[in-house]
Amino acid sequence: MAVLHAVAVCAQPVLAGVYLNGDGAAARIHGPVGLTAAALCLVQLVLTWFTSRLSAPFVLTAAVLAGEALMIHSGFGRELALHIPLGLAVVAGSVALAVRTLRTAVPA
Repeated sequence: MAVLHAVAVCAQPVLAGVYLNGDGAAARIHGPVGLTAAALCLVQLVLTWFTSRLSAPFVLTAAVLAGEALMIHSGFGRELALHIPLGLAVVAGSVALAVRTLRTAVPA
């Protein structure tokens, strides 16, 4: 789930860049992909709760989800001064979670 979430989050800056290059369809896709990423993060938070209650991955996932909620609000409100830097933090947190998930050994 962490990898799927990170892929959705990493698609967001690409879609924003395509939009800035003049493709209006990318802007119409940017919002729904952001909402989907937040939904994936919520599922990830629930899964993390059941596997590692109140550990670092749970806290980081909760922080990323809070950041995504704020990003959704600022994005629809066109508050780009908050939306863009927060997006960088969400991408970094999501990728860190995905890398940590891939590096964590699965118990036999």
